[in-house]
Amino acid sequence: MPRGRFLLGGLSMVEQARFPRRLPAIWNIPEQRNPYFTGRDKYLQSMHEALRAGNTTVLTQLAPGLGGVGKTQLALEYAYRYAGEYDGVWWLRAEQAVTLRQDYAKLASKLGIPEARDQAQLVEAVRDELSQRDRFLLAFDNAIDPDSIKPYLPQGTLGHVIVTTRADHWPRSGSQVVSRWSLESAVAFLFKRINDTDAAAAKELAARLGCLPLALEQAAAYMEICGHLFKDYVQLLEKRGPDLVDEGTPEQYENTVRTTWSLAFEQVQRRCPPAADLFNLCSFMAPDAIDVRDLVAAADKLPARLAATLKDDLALNDARAALLSFSLICVEGERLSVHRLVQEVARNRLQAAARDEWQKAALAVVNAIFPQESYDVRTWPMCAKWVAHALYVTSLRHSATLSPRDTSRLLNQVGLYLKNRVDYAQAELLYRRALEIDEATLGANHPEVASRLNNLALLLQDTNRLSEAERLMRRALGIDEANFGPNHPSIAVRLNNLALLLQETNRLSEAEPLMRRALGIDEGCFDPNHPDLAIDLNNLASLLQQTGRLSEAEPLMRRALTILEACLGAEHPNTATVRRNLELLLAATTSEA
Repeated sequence: MPRGRFLLGGLSMVEQARFPRRLPAIWNIPEQRNPYFTGRDKYLQSMHEALRAGNTTVLTQLAPGLGGVGKTQLALEYAYRYAGEYDGVWWLRAEQAVTLRQDYAKLASKLGIPEARDQAQLVEAVRDELSQRDRFLLAFDNAIDPDSIKPYLPQGTLGHVIVTTRADHWPRSGSQVVSRWSLESAVAFLFKRINDTDAAAAKELAARLGCLPLALEQAAAYMEICGHLFKDYVQLLEKRGPDLVDEGTPEQYENTVRTTWSLAFEQVQRRCPPAADLFNLCSFMAPDAIDVRDLVAAADKLPARLAATLKDDLALNDARAALLSFSLICVEGERLSVHRLVQEVARNRLQAAARDEWQKAALAVVNAIFPQESYDVRTWPMCAKWVAHALYVTSLRHSATLSPRDTSRLLNQVGLYLKNRVDYAQAELLYRRALEIDEATLGANHPEVASRLNNLALLLQDTNRLSEAERLMRRALGIDEANFGPNHPSIAVRLNNLALLLQETNRLSEAEPLMRRALGIDEGCFDPNHPDLAIDLNNLASLLQQTGRLSEAEPLMRRALTILEACLGAEHPNTATVRRNLELLLAATTSEA
C-alpha cells in the first residue's frame, strides 16, 4: 500500500507541538508532582472547563481559616496534569504583597522584558505582555483578597488564572469550595500509602481525622515510618482525647492536625532531636523557600545543637530526612517549606519560654543573613530570597525577649531594599516602625534615631513630600551634631542630604555652603581616595554646574570619577553615574564654548 510522501527539510508550522509529558519552557512550579494525589477528578474537570470558558478559577474552602483541605495541592496537580496545554505556567506566592510582586517581576526575563529597578513598572510590563498571550497559566497561591491580586491579572480572557485563598468570599468569580475528602477518597488515599488491607480500620481512621487531607498525610507518613497498621494509629488517637470529627471549623482543622502533628513530632524528637530544632526554627519563618545553605552560613546565631547540625553535612541531611519522612516539611533542592497550618500548630504547642527562644533565634538568623548593604543592586538576589522571612519574623506577636535593636535593624534593611526597588509604600511602613522602636528604646536623641530619620526623609523626598523630609533631615543633623560634634563623618552625610534637598527646591545659595562643609569634614576624616569624598565632590560639582560655574565644576567631577574607578571599579553603578555626569558636564561646556 502506498504511503504518504515525506518532504526532506523543515516543515512550516504555525505552532510547534510539545510532547504531552514535557513541561513548558516557562515553568516555576515549586514542588514535585504528588504521587499520592487522590479523589479530586471532578474538581480538576470543573476547573478545566471553567478556565477554557475564560473564567478565573478561585479555590476557597467551606470554613475560612488556616486550611489543610488541599487547595494548593489541587492547583499543583492541575498545573502538572494540563501542562501540555500551556507555553508557560507561573506560580506566585500571593500571601505577602512583596513576594507576589517579586515573583511576578521574575517573569520579565522569561518573557524577554529587560530587568528594571522599578518593580512596579516591571509588573505592568509583564501584565501587558501576558495580556497578549493565550497559552499561559498563572497560579496565585494563598491570596488575601481580590484587591491584592487585581494589579497582576492580565487584561482580557486569553490566559488562564487559578487562585487559592483562605478568604470566604470572592465576588464575581468561578469560585470552587474545596471540601475535605469524601470517606471513599480518604480510604483510597490510605490504601495507596500503607500496605494494610483492613478496610474497616481504614474507614475508622479516615473518619476520626475528618477526612482532612493534611492530617491524613501526616498520619500515613507516621504509619509508614513506624511500621504501624491502621488499627494501631486508631489506638494512638484514642489515647489523645475526644473524637476529632465535627463540622469542619478552622479550630477543628487545627485540633485535628495538632493531634497527627504531635504524634509525628514526638517521633522526630526521639529519633533525631536536631531535626526538631530545625523544625521549630522554620515555624517562625515564612512558610515557603527557607534556604538551608544560607542558614548554614549564619549558624552561629542559633542555639548550639542546631548550629552544630547545620555545620555538619551528614547531621543536616539526617535532620532534613527525618522531617521529610514524617511529612512535616517539603524539600525542593536546598529549600524547605512548611504548611502554614502545621507552623501555627507548632508555635501554639510550644511553652512560652521555648516560643520566645525560637522566635528570637529566627529573628537573629534572618538578621544575620539579610544583607547590610541592601540598597546595593549586587545584594538584591539575597534580599529577594529573604525578604519574605524578614517581614514574617518581624510581624509575629511581639516577645519581651526579642531584641528591639535587631528588629529595628532588620526593618530598616528591608526598607532600604524595597525603597531602592521603588516599593515606596511598603518601605515607608517599615521605616516608620523602625523609627518608632528606636525612639521608644533608645530615646529621641540617639544617633540610631538620626539614621532612621535620615532614611525616612530620603523616601519622603523621593515621593515629593519635601517639607516633611526637610524637617526630619534637620532633626537628624541636630541629633548627630549634639552626639558627635561638628566634624564627624555622620555630619557630612546629613549635610549632603539636606543640601541635595535644598538644591531640589532651588535654594542653591543655602545648599552650597552645606556641601562645602561636608567636603571639608570628609577630607579631614578620610584618605584622599575614599568613596565618600567622591560623593561630596560629585554633589558639589553638580551644584556648581547648575549655577553655571562649569570650569570650577569640571576638576571636581574628574577627581570624583578617578576615586571611584580606583576604589569601586569602572563597572560599579556609582562609577557609572559619575562618568555620565562628567559626560554631561563636558557636553555643556562644549556647547557653551
